[in-house]
Amino acid sequence: MRTFMIFLALLLGSGMAENACARDLTWVFGEKNRDAVDRPGDVVSYSVNEERTRIETRSEVIGIDYSRLTLCRYRKHDGTTQEFPLHPPASAHEKVRKYPVSESDYRLSVTDRRQTIGNYESRLKQILFGADFAKLQTARAPVIRAFGQDFTESVVQYWVSEDVPGLDRLMRIAEKHEALYRSNPLLRRIDLVGLIGILHGFPVGISQKTRGVEENLILLHAPRTDPESRMPQQCR
Repeated sequence: MRTFMIFLALLLGSGMAENACARDLTWVFGEKNRDAVDRPGDVVSYSVNEERTRIETRSEVIGIDYSRLTLCRYRKHDGTTQEFPLHPPASAHEKVRKYPVSESDYRLSVTDRRQTIGNYESRLKQILFGADFAKLQTARAPVIRAFGQDFTESVVQYWVSEDVPGLDRLMRIAEKHEALYRSNPLLRRIDLVGLIGILHGFPVGISQKTRGVEENLILLHAPRTDPESRMPQQCR
């Protein structure tokens, strides 16, 4: 009887662990508009688990399926869908250059500036994206088209906290997909999970300026565990 009870406890514990991994970590960023009083700021919501990331804005849904190695974009205004393949994971010593940029496409700098955002003490860290773009030697600022969007050189400021709930799980997920991010360096700019390990924390505030357009995001709802979300039918 005692052996049976121990077996049952182990079985239930295993089931609960699998169920916890199947559930999503969800969080929401809101856009801070300084001069667009008549236009509500955009809202960016993330739903993440070990196999995929779902990102939703007012205009589109992006689904990254790490098990199928695909990225899908569903545009709400016209219902169109685009699907893009991801390059298979690279080994730790393999340099994959499927794009004119490599895994050294970013440069991190850490400052001493600190700020409390919401309830979280944070530190300012900056990433220069497109560090390899200068090697392209073009007359104009180079633009790379990938995954249905344009990428160019930009500096992004992150207010990073180490106290956000769910960070340990996000770090594990980021580590699990690190080889894939090396094969798809531009993917880090789409899926925030790809930056968690680089930043060594969770960004509670994000500020970037691209082509003269400034965007400021602030964390509205910290990561929490929710039932697994669904992708649009077109992306399944």
